[in-house]
Amino acid sequence: MEVMKVHPSREDSYERVMHGTGSTIFLLGLHEGHQEEEVRKALMEKRRERFIGVIYRPRTETIRHHSRANLPRQLESLMGFNKLLHCLAIHDNVDKAAGVSNL
Repeated sequence: MEVMKVHPSREDSYERVMHGTGSTIFLLGLHEGHQEEEVRKALMEKRRERFIGVIYRPRTETIRHHSRANLPRQLESLMGFNKLLHCLAIHDNVDKAAGVSNL
C-alpha cells in the first residue's frame, strides 16, 4: 500500500468551505428546516466536490477526482472531518494482530 499526500482543497470547493469553519468534526443537516436559511442559501452555490478512493493520481486530480456538486440538493446531511489519516487495509491489520509478517 502506498500512502500519498493529498493536495490542499481547491478554492472553489465545498471542502474549502468546510475547512474554513474551523471545526475538526461536524454533522450538518442540509435540507430545509435543519439549518439557518442563510447557511443553506450559501451552500446552494454549485461548487466542486473531491472524491478520493482507492486510486489517487495527484497530477490529474482536477479531472479525475472532482465533480460539480450542489450538496443541499444531493444530500440530506454532511459529516465532515477536517483532517484524516490513512488507514491500513483490513488484511494488513488482521495479519499484524496475529503476528504474521507479509514477506
